[in-house]
Amino acid sequence: RDAMGQVKELLNEKMIGEDDERRAEAQVDEITRRFVADAEKMGKAKEQEVLEV
Repeated sequence: RDAMGQVKELLNEKMIGEDDERRAEAQVDEITRRFVADAEKMGKAKEQEVLEV
């Protein structure tokens, strides 16, 4: 959320254009998806570890 807020702030201050805003949003979304997927994998691995004990 913080990154998206900063991008919006830069757009509002006319420091970046709309194309840059969309590109930054896409990058933030991709990074977020990757971290969520990693967290889910770790959660499933931990769940399996707990069930084995």
